[in-house]
Amino acid sequence: RDEITPPQVLRAYVVDREIVFWTERYRTSYERPSDWIVNIGRGAQYRFLHDVGDATRKAAVRTAEVLGLRFGVVDLVRTAASG
Repeated sequence: RDEITPPQVLRAYVVDREIVFWTERYRTSYERPSDWIVNIGRGAQYRFLHDVGDATRKAAVRTAEVLGLRFGVVDLVRTAASG
């Protein structure tokens, strides 16, 4: 079977249409399809991020703009280094 990397969820916290901070949820291992659910109940770990790349920040800001989000969160799921 091919090596599968568990997904990573980056969460942008939006206040007044600006991203004020980021968190990351991630799994360290993948054994079965349900491991793609990235939450604490399924063994995910959480941490604050100090910075993200420009493309990631732009995607989150644009998503918040399109949704008219003034206060809330934008989740971005990264499934592999190539995509």
